[in-house]
Amino acid sequence: MLIEVQGQTIHYTSVGKGLPLIILHGLYLDTITMEHAIEDTTIKLDGFKRIYIDLPGMGQSPAHNLKNTTDTMIRLLSEVIEVLIGELPFIIIGYSYGGYLAQGIAKLLNEQVIGEVLICPVVIPESNLRKKAQIINQEIDHSYFVTLSEEKQKSYLSEMVVINKRTCQRTEADFSRAIALADRSFLKALYDNEYLSTIIENSHMIHRHKTLIFLGYQDNVVGYRDMLNRLNKYPKATVSLLTNASHSFFLEQPDQFENLLDAWLRKYK
Repeated sequence: MLIEVQGQTIHYTSVGKGLPLIILHGLYLDTITMEHAIEDTTIKLDGFKRIYIDLPGMGQSPAHNLKNTTDTMIRLLSEVIEVLIGELPFIIIGYSYGGYLAQGIAKLLNEQVIGEVLICPVVIPESNLRKKAQIINQEIDHSYFVTLSEEKQKSYLSEMVVINKRTCQRTEADFSRAIALADRSFLKALYDNEYLSTIIENSHMIHRHKTLIFLGYQDNVVGYRDMLNRLNKYPKATVSLLTNASHSFFLEQPDQFENLLDAWLRKYK
């Protein structure tokens, strides 16, 4: 489905009825990535209206023609949410860059947000300042791994902790497919210029709603330490830090992800 906000076209998918879950994907990804992570699972989603939004320049949402900043993204998405659900309370769920946006939306729409789920979220915008982890202990299905091209082997070894047929096929279906569709020049300009959000960084707001945070101990993209250092702003946080997970937490450890998210969402039923 498509809507227009501030003259910008935004694509979204809505599934089910009930308490709204606003779900945001990571940079270069799309709604399908998050739908596979949440819909095609054992998570009991009855009683929740899941709204997956393609961020501008990704999926089926074209790049916006507004000032290309993360603050613009946060304000635009906040208006999209207002159009879609009005003043209803909602839970915001964000993965990676979507987790960074979720933090900003929670600040702007603090009166409406009753829950926050951050999956391997960006905390420090500047990549060189992040306390990144390293991939040091991998679980590899060698019988499958040897069937891959040398290029694929090198790519997976640099990015993933759990490497087997399922995780590799999901990576291609969810990540590689979406990345190929993204507006690279638009997103590169965003990342290189004004990726940092003043809405987030200049705010001292305490997130007093319940929060669920997923972190990978071997996350070499955003790490986990920076989020732990920010927990003083999340006094009601539940944190899952898994040793055998990288930045692809829900892909590598689906059972833990689904069980924890399912149990956490039950508090709202």
